[in-house]
Amino acid sequence: MKLILHDIKDDPENLISQADENTIVFSAHPMVKTCNACMGCFLKTPGMCVIDDRGRDFLRYFSQADEIHIVSEMLYGGLSVEIKAIQDRCLGYLLPFFEIKEDRMHHPPRYENSISLHYHIYSSEGAEMTVFETECMKGIARANSRNLSVKSFTCDFYQSSDEVAL
Repeated sequence: MKLILHDIKDDPENLISQADENTIVFSAHPMVKTCNACMGCFLKTPGMCVIDDRGRDFLRYFSQADEIHIVSEMLYGGLSVEIKAIQDRCLGYLLPFFEIKEDRMHHPPRYENSISLHYHIYSSEGAEMTVFETECMKGIARANSRNLSVKSFTCDFYQSSDEVAL
């Protein structure tokens, strides 16, 4: 299954037109509640966020996907606030234990799916992205991919959300 998470406020026709019956398009609007780091997704309701909003749905889709596309506006070298809120709520995708991978400590994945993760980062209203911002975002994509034990990842940049191609 392909999962597309986006923060485009207007109808993202270019994303929806690329969807088929094996694709779920999930909008970051309206914004989900932010993770409160209670660790309830580890202890109280394993694999499911204790916050009862549509962020739970996203985690369920995430755990079933094999291809995830995150379309986000660039915000100071990182993801938009709305996308970051949803991504942080995916902690339940991981187990509460630790393992060493690539000389770093990480949580192992809870589910068996093998994910390819693709970041599609666009500039706000055509503003120029600096080299520093794009390098920061590439670092975030690399770190998130390592933390989520994905099989592969990409990070592409666009001048506007209309240019995003999946």
